[in-house]
Amino acid sequence: YTPYLDGYAYGWDVIDSPYGLLIQHDGGSILGNAAEIRRYIDADVVTIVFVNSDGEKVLFDGVRDHIETLVFGGEVELPPEVSEFNAAEYRDYEGCYEMATGGRLVAEIKNNTLTLTAEGQDAIKLLMFSDDVDIALLEKLNTLSEDVFRAAVRGDYQPFGNILANKMARFDRVRDFVDMRLKQHRIDTGAIQRIAALGTVPSTYEEHTLETVVELAGERGSIYFRLMWLDGMNIGVGPMISPTPVSMAFLPVSDNDFTGYDIHTTKNVSVWFKAVPDGEISAMVVYSGEEEIGIPKLADADS
Repeated sequence: YTPYLDGYAYGWDVIDSPYGLLIQHDGGSILGNAAEIRRYIDADVVTIVFVNSDGEKVLFDGVRDHIETLVFGGEVELPPEVSEFNAAEYRDYEGCYEMATGGRLVAEIKNNTLTLTAEGQDAIKLLMFSDDVDIALLEKLNTLSEDVFRAAVRGDYQPFGNILANKMARFDRVRDFVDMRLKQHRIDTGAIQRIAALGTVPSTYEEHTLETVVELAGERGSIYFRLMWLDGMNIGVGPMISPTPVSMAFLPVSDNDFTGYDIHTTKNVSVWFKAVPDGEISAMVVYSGEEEIGIPKLADADS
């Protein structure tokens, strides 16, 4: 337990924590699961966490951090109590709901829940971010992501260099990685015809970071990349096979009210539905943090 290199001993991290001496080790696996043991020696506390997560460190950190907050006497917003879900009762709620700012929330019955999938940065913000997040920052990251890839497709990597944190160490590696992937996939996709940021979300790469997914659409298919951001600078560029929809699962708390819970942020989102006199669903109301937004339902032909 004696640290020799950057706090690392024989198989153990040895750390001075706010609760005294901490000795910890993770399972080192990202193949569908993660595990960690933490021993707070001075506080006489041990936490052990197992997560099915495909290496999503934020999910792992979130679960462990919430547990330790509770263990050491703090408070965490817990998932609300919910009622039994009966899919047949909620089919009328399915459909596409369009925000005044242009984003959409698509409601579907999936996995015995009412799932809302966000399309557009304004809709993503409503589901995934706190009220104090500036949507202008998220939109700026979307625009930056599109701009650097437009230049890269032309062979110009200077815009990439302008956004990189630790540029001296990373520029050559990032340029070579992006260029190699573009060349590898060009046979399958054909010439790139459109570049679009699909949205910026809280990152699963590292806490307090953001992640933008970018699609490079060709004649016959698309290539996807993700860019990780911290304090407005890029800290990571990675491949993506296909984008994951930005979704949240909701369960009923009453006949017409639903609640969703994000385990990373312990954020609760409430949704209830409005009907016209004949009983047809006309709109949903989303209450997220201190923000309440009414979103009309589109006719099927417009969905």
